[in-house]
Amino acid sequence: TTIRSRRAVSLLVDDLTHTRNRKPELFLDVQGTDFCIYDVGVITIFLPARDHVYTIFVDGPATFSYPGKDGTTIKGLLEDPTLCKGFFDVRKAANALYRHFGITLQGVMDIQLMQCSLQKWKNNSLRTLLSLGDCVERQLPIVGPDVKQMWRETAIKASHELIRDKGGMEMAWFTARPLPVEMRKYTMQQVQILAMLCEDYWQRMDDKQKDFV
Repeated sequence: TTIRSRRAVSLLVDDLTHTRNRKPELFLDVQGTDFCIYDVGVITIFLPARDHVYTIFVDGPATFSYPGKDGTTIKGLLEDPTLCKGFFDVRKAANALYRHFGITLQGVMDIQLMQCSLQKWKNNSLRTLLSLGDCVERQLPIVGPDVKQMWRETAIKASHELIRDKGGMEMAWFTARPLPVEMRKYTMQQVQILAMLCEDYWQRMDDKQKDFV
């Protein structure tokens, strides 16, 4: 579902307000120009309980302040420590949301840290933070090779779009309207893959590891 209007944002808030669990029940990806340094163009949210992806076209700070029926806003949900939200390497998203909109992200479970907590220590060496691509390729047995191949092809096509401009930088594709088809496929696929990784890691983690992340 594409979220562009005030009413659409309000209805989305109502869908998300009643989601509460110890592990993430919604998964998010934040994209913008030059890794969100200059702006945030798209926020993608996957709600596994409904098997539905929402693509929010960010139109300034107002996007985060449209209330649902009980007055809750997207900003309120992002800052709610009791609503568990799944991100992969949340640093970029957290910095961008605070820098551009004054949103202090809370209630986050970082899927990258989940993977890190499952690593074995070797000779007291530091654990390695894997990229999302590495996690998918090496550590997602529940996904067949055909799904991995489709994910890989979509990521490659999206990267070709991103490096088309001079300097190979992530330009303004995520603020373009309409959003290019490959960019939309890419963002939708990202959050769905996060949910699969989270489920796999959650089943393998003990209580101590869950508390760690």
